[in-house]
Amino acid sequence: MNVQKIVTEQYGTNSYLIDDKYVVDPGLGIGKYVKSKVDIILTHAHFDHILGIKELNYDKIYLHPKDFEMIKESNKNLSNMIGEPFEIKENIFDISESFDVLNTPGHTDGSVIIFFKNHIFTGDTLFADTIGRTDLPGGSLEKMENSLKRLKNKLKDYNPDVIIHPGHMNETTIERILEENPYLF
Repeated sequence: MNVQKIVTEQYGTNSYLIDDKYVVDPGLGIGKYVKSKVDIILTHAHFDHILGIKELNYDKIYLHPKDFEMIKESNKNLSNMIGEPFEIKENIFDISESFDVLNTPGHTDGSVIIFFKNHIFTGDTLFADTIGRTDLPGGSLEKMENSLKRLKNKLKDYNPDVIIHPGHMNETTIERILEENPYLF
């Protein structure tokens, strides 16, 4: 499996191209790098992870149903706050019906961790040495703490060399994140 990390402009969103077939979290500017027709996989529906959708030729968007309303309303995905109102209302499918995911409410109610062969995409739930914000609309520190407990237990069942691809900043491995991220102690 080939995973290409593309850090998109303006918001530093990590977007990922998988085998030229899928784009995870298409940030603004992704169209410069992806020319083929793809399906889109979203870890959640905040603006910095969806604005690049308009630059792509795609068939389907996979997202957790708890974030369906968010992607359909610019005031909920926060794109209106940056002066680029953006909404998607069709071709949205339940990610849990097609991919191995763990719903991890805390950053948003529909945040997910995606388990894709030897790669894990954590969006804004979990970064190499910290976690995503819980102070935005739909966020909850209590939900995030519960999600992290479930995630930590699940990560222990995987090979420690599996790569973790977060929505921002550096990639890491399961072994390193369990040793270095203070939110998983």
